[in-house]
Amino acid sequence: MKKIVLMLATLFIMAGVQAQSKQKVSKAKSEKMAKANLAKAEKERLAAEETEKNKMAAEQMETERLAALQAEKDSLDSERLKEEARDRELFIKDSIVKLNNENERLAQEKMAIIKKGRSEIYTNAGLDEYQTKRVMDINASYFAMANAIKQDASLDAKAMDKKLKALNKERIKKIKDLVGRKKTDALEKSRKELRADNAEDPDVQWLYELDDTKGKK
Repeated sequence: MKKIVLMLATLFIMAGVQAQSKQKVSKAKSEKMAKANLAKAEKERLAAEETEKNKMAAEQMETERLAALQAEKDSLDSERLKEEARDRELFIKDSIVKLNNENERLAQEKMAIIKKGRSEIYTNAGLDEYQTKRVMDINASYFAMANAIKQDASLDAKAMDKKLKALNKERIKKIKDLVGRKKTDALEKSRKELRADNAEDPDVQWLYELDDTKGKK
């Protein structure tokens, strides 16, 4: 009987030991698996962080690349705009120079025509070089006075016509005192006959206007 009890006790003890051993093994496996899961999770976290870093770095590089391209484009656009502005400025300056040259050429041509017309008037009237210069000076000074009268807004048409006629009589008297009656009459006749040739001469335009006024009366 004692042997049976001992055997049973031994069996119970062995069963208990085995149960404890199994629990320890199970606990060890659970701890090992938990550690493995933690290690895996940490590895995945680190991998995710690395991936995010690489992504951010790639995005930063792309941003910098695009910024560099934009800066280069802006620089090229700026240079192009500056070059276009320089080209426009040079074109305008060149155009102004050409226009001034053309205006100068036209002015010279106009003056040549005026001088030719004046020369014909004075030559036909028999004036010498000295008389021609003096008469030209007289006509120029009386043109200035006639122009001042024509610019006087206080004068009506009748009063202006009267003043211009009086001014012309004064002009003719001065020329008579200089070259004599005969040459003065020849000079006036030549001026009227060569009106078409002297259409551009400002010194005598007011005289032709007076001629027209007389013709209408």
